[in-house]
Amino acid sequence: MSLAEFNFHLLTVPSEKREKVASRFAEKSGLKFFKREVGGRTIFTFEDRFFSFLPEGSFLKTRALCKKLFLGAEYETVDVLSRYLVKLISSNPLPLYNEYNQALLKSLSVGSAKELDENGRSKLSKLLEYFSGKEDSPFNGSKAVIEGKNLNVRTGPGTENPISFQFKGGEIVFILDRDSRTETIAGKRGSWNQIVDLRNGNVGWIFSGFLKNIPSDLSISQTMEEYFRALDRSPVWDFESWKEASPPNGFQGEYHPTEKIALDGDSGMVLHSSKSKYDLICRSVDEPFRDLEFYVSFLEGNETIPVFTLLAGSPGDLRKTFEIEMDKESISINRNRYITGDNFSKRRFRLNIQNGSSGFQAALIVSEKNGPFRYRFLEYNRPYFRNTMETLPSYVEGK
Repeated sequence: MSLAEFNFHLLTVPSEKREKVASRFAEKSGLKFFKREVGGRTIFTFEDRFFSFLPEGSFLKTRALCKKLFLGAEYETVDVLSRYLVKLISSNPLPLYNEYNQALLKSLSVGSAKELDENGRSKLSKLLEYFSGKEDSPFNGSKAVIEGKNLNVRTGPGTENPISFQFKGGEIVFILDRDSRTETIAGKRGSWNQIVDLRNGNVGWIFSGFLKNIPSDLSISQTMEEYFRALDRSPVWDFESWKEASPPNGFQGEYHPTEKIALDGDSGMVLHSSKSKYDLICRSVDEPFRDLEFYVSFLEGNETIPVFTLLAGSPGDLRKTFEIEMDKESISINRNRYITGDNFSKRRFRLNIQNGSSGFQAALIVSEKNGPFRYRFLEYNRPYFRNTMETLPSYVEGK
């Protein structure tokens, strides 16, 4: 259970026992808690002293932000939620697409955008334009324009609720929620919609008869899609500018000096030879990548060479999930041997990982660098993978 989840759990504890439970947990954990009044309730929240150490934009940071915003919408103040929102809208939504959408939706509904500056409002506007055009997002079709003049926006769905603010007419808003009840107002049949005004972050309810849905800006959506896809790709080792005296950028582990080699227009490093045998070449990946691509060429020799290993789990508890070896006439994948019959060809490896009903499924495609593709395809289920991928980092190794 995360601290955000424990803070949320404290809301379910009877009020007369809440402080005692919080004090007991503080004594055992050594963490501080704060007692304050929010919306007429006494709230106890624990300080998350580890949160600031998570790298900005990383999978783990984004996941923590999603929890803090989704759960914190029930107990945090607007200023705290706004600080989290600023960080969330600067991160990539693709690795945690559903959690990201739900955290954004719930936090906006309680006013988390009210304290954003102009730059933050611009980022949020582009993000909602992007999600408004996505069929699998709760924001799909949410962009609308106000039709009418001097229209009241209320604190809840219905004219019995107090007026919160007014629209003059023509403002662009995004719909956050829709009331299931229908009624007729001013001769128009419809329901009440909760909207957010991105000019100031104000949130309220307005009758749908005074809203007109409009399509999202396609150019903004495409730009955001390309930007997120670029962020979503795993970084590559850059061998073009690499000097053999030092390891390439992103390299982790003990570096053994080796040679740079060019083959078919691509530069790389010798992983295994009589002069250079690696104990471990490693790059940590702090999010669950979906695709990993690399080239390997077997030049000569009779040995079986370890090429690639994927370990997943938490630091100190890493387990091997995928291993590739090759020799002059075959490729072995988790001890399953595939005959290639070509001593010197350059092989392209592409590993794709997806969440299946019985665990994570990994599919490997092996193909020729040039000419018609010759596929070797392997798919397997690893129930353990489901657990380890949730407790990252993972480690990619070449030996």
